[in-house]
Amino acid sequence: MSLIDMELPTALLQTADGFTVCIAQTILITASSKFVATFIAPAIVVLYFLQRFYLRTSRQIRLLDLEAKSPMYTHFLETLSGLPTLRAFNWQSAWHELSRELLDKSQRPVYLLYCIQRWLGLVLDCMVAVFAISIITLATQLNQSTTSSGGALGLALVNLLLLSGLLSYLIRSWTDLETSIGAVSRIRDFSESTPSELVPGEFQEPPHNYWPQCGAIDFQNVNASYSIPVASHEQADSAPTKLILKNINLSIPPGSHVGICGRTGSGKSSLLLTLFHLTTITSGSVTIDGVDLRTLNPNTLRSRLIAIPQSPELLCGTIRTNLDPTAQLPDAALIAALERVELWPAIQARGGLAAEADQTPFSHGERQLFGLAAALLRRRTLGRAAGAGGVVALDEISASVDVDTESRILRVVREEFAGWTMVSVAHRLRTIRDCDLVVVMDDGRIVEVGRPRELELVEDSVWRQMVGKERLKGLKERDEKVGEV
Repeated sequence: MSLIDMELPTALLQTADGFTVCIAQTILITASSKFVATFIAPAIVVLYFLQRFYLRTSRQIRLLDLEAKSPMYTHFLETLSGLPTLRAFNWQSAWHELSRELLDKSQRPVYLLYCIQRWLGLVLDCMVAVFAISIITLATQLNQSTTSSGGALGLALVNLLLLSGLLSYLIRSWTDLETSIGAVSRIRDFSESTPSELVPGEFQEPPHNYWPQCGAIDFQNVNASYSIPVASHEQADSAPTKLILKNINLSIPPGSHVGICGRTGSGKSSLLLTLFHLTTITSGSVTIDGVDLRTLNPNTLRSRLIAIPQSPELLCGTIRTNLDPTAQLPDAALIAALERVELWPAIQARGGLAAEADQTPFSHGERQLFGLAAALLRRRTLGRAAGAGGVVALDEISASVDVDTESRILRVVREEFAGWTMVSVAHRLRTIRDCDLVVVMDDGRIVEVGRPRELELVEDSVWRQMVGKERLKGLKERDEKVGEV
């Protein structure tokens, strides 16, 4: 995209400029010395083969350049994300050595590119030198009546010497233009070969503007995967699809709070993603208030549901833009939401709503509170009151926060989304022990469903075993802290 946005317009203008100037220069040289026109046809043939060879070589060098820079960029991103670990293990010197090695490797194609550019200049200079010697030879050997005047001949030689640099400029601009157009071709091929999630039949609108109004969710024999659906003839030759959800049957009453738990990789987050149509439902159906989600436009579906992720990302822009991307709410509403989650004093101290969000240091807890404030504003954007129905998904919102922040988040969620259907993925089981329904998952299947208090009374209940392990872990951590004191 950077080639298309930045280099393609410049290369197009430079190519047009170089082509026009070279044509004008050739006309001027030909008008000054008539017999120079005999060199135009051989020059065109030489330039054709020259640019063809140079273009192929330059294109390959540029591809090697992109391939050599990819490990270096990956190393930069890994360094930024792992700075605390590098400093903790004192790996700075080894990491610097690896950075220098990757930087050296990334510059090898650039050096080769400069080499072939100098080769191009040398070949063009040699070609112009041959033409200049030929013009001087013809001018001195032919009769005075067939040659041009001394002034015209001198003008032709001067312009001929300038033509070398112009031809080099033209070929380089043409090469940049070809490379940029190649990026357009790759994007076109990607758009044509990549399946779209907007398959036929997904362009219906919800029954009314306030859908979902009750929030009744029903999973019926749902099997889902992360693979993208392809054509039938391609699917027959491909490997079997790996299912992430297997035969899910679950009915969530409207206005209830459902907690989903299980070990890592059991399918908890995949169940939430299915609600937002971010997985491929291979069989079965998922309905909200009786509307099959596969019949809706995915963009419309996602705009009607509210999600609070585990680690909210702050995009480039101000705090105001991150809280209200559509700019539908006044600043007073934004400040009220931040005050509701007790985050406004910290943001006000860092510049207020006009501060750059991606440059403002936020802790994990503050990021989670920021995501909660954005969810409150999203509810207001949808035109819902605090007691109105709807669906809100919570993906381990207390996984990276302390106990005080966790209690604050849970209190605000219970108060502000009262009457909503809440589906929570739990990292700490104590956060869902007061839920109306708890769902235990394992290997993409539902292994247990019921009320938390009732499941704790069952001897062989999986939920009871998980709660017992968490209690033992908490007691062990408490004893370790007491021992340290």
